[in-house]
Amino acid sequence: MARLDGQKLREIRVNPLSGATEFEFDLGAILKARRVKNDDTDIWTLYKPNGMVLGVRGDGAFVYERGTTPGANEKPRKIGTPNQAL
Repeated sequence: MARLDGQKLREIRVNPLSGATEFEFDLGAILKARRVKNDDTDIWTLYKPNGMVLGVRGDGAFVYERGTTPGANEKPRKIGTPNQAL
């Protein structure tokens, strides 16, 4: 992670079937995140300053909810192809 310090995130690509994600940075670094097993747990999670949380799951779905939303009340949505902005 130290190598990413100071780099700007340029692009995010998400596989709509597996949730596998590539983060591309302005100085050429690429960070890849993928599921370890075939399930619906989060591969990665982003906490936004406004209290919203974005989670991309191993089943190709994502959750975008308030951080206070109980897991049982989350509404997973399938990732669009091509990837659509939130």
